[in-house]
Amino acid sequence: MPVVLSNAATEFTTSKELHRPTRPPGKDVVKKVDSIDDEEPLVDTTVILPLHSKKLDRLNKKQAKKSVKLAEKQALASVLRLPAELLLQVLGALQPRDVLVVRQVNVALNEFIKEHEYVIAKDIISQRYWTLHRCFPLPILLAKVDPAAHFALLNPRRQKLMALHKKAYQHIPAIDQEKLCTCTTCIYAWNHLCLILDLAHWQKNLNSRQPIPMIARHETSEWNQELMSHHATIIDRAVTKHLTYAVLLQMHLETIVGTILRRIKQAGKAGAVEERLYQMSDAEAVCGNDTFLEKNGPPSYEFPYHRDNYYGLEVYLPNRKWSKEKKQWLYYLFHGRQHEQDVGWAVLHFSS
Repeated sequence: MPVVLSNAATEFTTSKELHRPTRPPGKDVVKKVDSIDDEEPLVDTTVILPLHSKKLDRLNKKQAKKSVKLAEKQALASVLRLPAELLLQVLGALQPRDVLVVRQVNVALNEFIKEHEYVIAKDIISQRYWTLHRCFPLPILLAKVDPAAHFALLNPRRQKLMALHKKAYQHIPAIDQEKLCTCTTCIYAWNHLCLILDLAHWQKNLNSRQPIPMIARHETSEWNQELMSHHATIIDRAVTKHLTYAVLLQMHLETIVGTILRRIKQAGKAGAVEERLYQMSDAEAVCGNDTFLEKNGPPSYEFPYHRDNYYGLEVYLPNRKWSKEKKQWLYYLFHGRQHEQDVGWAVLHFSS
């Protein structure tokens, strides 16, 4: 076997390898290029893989909440940029409970509503509860009564005489003579406002025809004492917080509408046909406005002195009477003249 020597090392090859025919250069490359050209063009069928994991879901929810909060902040910022007069008109068109909800949105709105509470409540009452406002006036703070009349109003002889009007009803808490005026007009105003809360409290029982718990005479119950204490706190706040007073009127309107609809429903089940009080229409039942109460209807002369009276109570709207001549309701206490007369009478008879 022949041996071929190289410069770096000795390599051994066979004679066959020496005489193997060589291919022309570039022939393999041409074939490969031709084969590539003959193939069909590639189509990209790759798609984005959907990312799904609990961590990613949490991040997406967090991002969505941030977007909602950002949109709310931008909306609130645009509301607060409104002129004060326009914003007051918007708030004055809402129902009282809605205004209280708006107060909780942020500090700026809360401060604005607190600062203009009287104006907002006045607009709401004049638009929605003008009738109820005249039927349920507020008692007067003793601090707003002429100081010269304080001695007469708090005179023990007079307080003993007024015990009949301040009698402890089981559903009406006693008025605080150190905070509020105790003239006859203010005592009646206190009792009527407390009745709004107690009557509203038992509407669920009346709607479901469940008996109202009764308490024997000259007895007390812890749950009833707590309920009356709660109601007294609300009325005390309503005397100075005008929106709270507006909410009371809203509650009583809801009670009136609910009572009228309940009686119609019960009459329908019995197969009888009963006309709605005050000719209340379906639209008037849901509009949140008391204008339909200006129509002719039954008067409210007798105070519900016991919860047992709630079953037969239709609509309670005191301090007014129907004039057949004028064909409209006449209100007693709207201008507050009766309060001034009662205080004057107390000063005249109990100043010494």
